[in-house]
Amino acid sequence: MKTIAPRFAAAGLTAKLVVTDDPDVEDDQIEIFRGDVDTRVTIQIALIGGGYYVNEYRGENETLVMITRGSFRSLCKAVDRAIETVRVKIAKEAS
Repeated sequence: MKTIAPRFAAAGLTAKLVVTDDPDVEDDQIEIFRGDVDTRVTIQIALIGGGYYVNEYRGENETLVMITRGSFRSLCKAVDRAIETVRVKIAKEAS
């Protein structure tokens, strides 16, 4: 997290690593926040097979939908896509 925190900070965001302890969930993830607000954009860290997946979540409970915004072998590229996804989301909400 030390290497990617400055990238998020430069975009006005923060990130939190969530390590799974749920036996039904195989991957850890990085949750992205704008201030104290969850952006509902995450970077999934695939523990099996490797790689990073940028996901955006919409809805709640039964209407929850996950939209994959890209898959990457590089964490830096995944961070860049996650930041871009949050920026687009914020712009849409503002208009």
